[in-house]
Amino acid sequence: MRKKSPQQRVKSEDIPEGGMTTTKAGTREILLARVDGKIYAIDNACGHSGYPLHKGTLDGYVVTCGWHDARFDVRSGAVLSPGRDLKPIKRFRVVDADDGTIKIGEEK
Repeated sequence: MRKKSPQQRVKSEDIPEGGMTTTKAGTREILLARVDGKIYAIDNACGHSGYPLHKGTLDGYVVTCGWHDARFDVRSGAVLSPGRDLKPIKRFRVVDADDGTIKIGEEK
């Protein structure tokens, strides 16, 4: 049986519209972004060099890495920077807990 990793909890209300924050799920750092009222969860590491995506910018559904300007869709983790050697970002399920916090589910 697989042991569940501890996870930091984030209050849903602490993520403003158009904003980003991070949380930990085990040893993995997760980027949480709220766009159009919905919260999305993706790996916080750029698909190019691993730079923390939360240090970049969020414009609509597009998160841009602050280091090399690589762009990714927070809904799918898809690469939006054509012609670059980039890997898609892993995405995760977001579960709203009864206590108003967000729980990160398994990878999608």
